Amino acid sequence: MTGLVQPALAGEATSEESFECFTEETVRCIERAVTRIVRANNGEADLRELGAFLHHIPAFVKRDPGLEIAAHDLYNAAAMIVASRPASSTVVDARPWRLLTDAAHRLRARLNVAVPRQG
Repeated sequence: MTGLVQPALAGEATSEESFECFTEETVRCIERAVTRIVRANNGEADLRELGAFLHHIPAFVKRDPGLEIAAHDLYNAAAMIVASRPASSTVVDARPWRLLTDAAHRLRARLNVAVPRQG
């Protein structure tokens, strides 16, 4: 696991810049985990890592039901791929893959307009 996102900026960074860095890095990490799940690198471990990143988001983002649903959909689609793929296969059926990519796009869109959690 690569660890959870903790944006590190220069001492003069504003909280807005820190939040933007957090969202950008979170999106990158989630997309890398999704890519690894699709490529069948290490399904269960990658799914746990994805879950950890998704679980980490509410600590920094103001509550957004749309973001929560997108995160839930993304995790469920990834879990469906991991659970349904034979261990020796690198092929993903079109429907679960489409559900996964759609959920990843919705999550990215929601994170791009997310509001930082206050105090």
